Amino acid sequence: MHLYKQPHQFKRRILLAVTGLSPQIVTETLYALAINSSHKVFIPTEIHIITTKEGKERAYLSLLSQQLGWFKRLCEDYQLPSIHFDENSIHVLNDPIEGHLNDIRSAKDNEIAADLITSKVAEFTADKDSALHVSIAGGRKTMGFYVGYALSLFGREQDRLSHVLVQPEYEGLRDFYYPTPKSNIIYTRPPESKPIDTQKAQLTLANIPFVRLRHGLPKTLLNGKMSFSSAVNAVQQGISQASVVIDLETQAIICSHQMIKLPPIELAFYFWMAVRKKQNKAALWWDFKEIREDFAQEYLFYYAQVLKKGKQAAYYQSKESIFKQQGGMDRNRFFDQTLSKVNKKLNKILGKTLAKKYHIISKIYPNTNYKVYEIDIEIENIHLPK
Repeated sequence: MHLYKQPHQFKRRILLAVTGLSPQIVTETLYALAINSSHKVFIPTEIHIITTKEGKERAYLSLLSQQLGWFKRLCEDYQLPSIHFDENSIHVLNDPIEGHLNDIRSAKDNEIAADLITSKVAEFTADKDSALHVSIAGGRKTMGFYVGYALSLFGREQDRLSHVLVQPEYEGLRDFYYPTPKSNIIYTRPPESKPIDTQKAQLTLANIPFVRLRHGLPKTLLNGKMSFSSAVNAVQQGISQASVVIDLETQAIICSHQMIKLPPIELAFYFWMAVRKKQNKAALWWDFKEIREDFAQEYLFYYAQVLKKGKQAAYYQSKESIFKQQGGMDRNRFFDQTLSKVNKKLNKILGKTLAKKYHIISKIYPNTNYKVYEIDIEIENIHLPK
């Protein structure tokens, strides 16, 4: 039993295809999804294409023009509901200097393709009310790779990846767009030029499983435009070994090469935890006391170093005074709250998967009710101020 909605149950259903010189894959995929599906019928509410300049011209003339209009024909032949698909739904690879690309030939062209594909997949999956179906059947092989990889980076449970398979005798024929409900004779390529009936054509939609890595991306990337390389790098950081730098000059910690600015109170707190780990001290733990004077003194030592760099010494006296009034550091009102703030900031900047490597973690000490706290980073990967 599925605990989440199936793709066909979403209000916004998007079909995204990469195409080259064969726009037929759009109608072939639409037919396989909406008419000839072996699973739940998925009728898109909108269709989008990513292609080249010539690919757009072919797609528009073949699928949307008044004379040919194979998209409209398919919808009418099978009485499909309204599907939004017009010229604005065709997204062309564009070089800021040279304009629309006619083909993908250079490393720069590939980068442009990767970034546009990544941007569109990120955009469509940002809508929680959408289900995205991606086809890799068309376009150059690199485009198919990029769109499949982009879906792996951003895809959710409701998103799907597929490749439409056409019988060999119909594959790539100029006049074949989908199996028609009535007899329609077309011809194979010369020299055979054999007549065949499009009504008898068979299509198969091969669903492609993919690994979903979305949970490893920071929210800042999920909610905005990004390049393909930056998205890949974010995930890569999530599976690499944690390395942290405490940088008092910039008032930040640097985690996997990403700078995270922290207020002095929180920076000093993480600094304190990092030093304890670096010095190979036992995890910090609370006994039955809720107020710890020794912890207050330890913390204030690092707080003073942070404030000295920030030239805010007055704040030290204020915090020292509060600790004195309370008799030490209060577990509930200071320690746990500060820990929570630091970990939430890490989640926001790094994404939950990567952030877990840098969290100040808490666990129950064996055979007791005491909690212990530490950062779980290898000592050699903790870099402290000199």
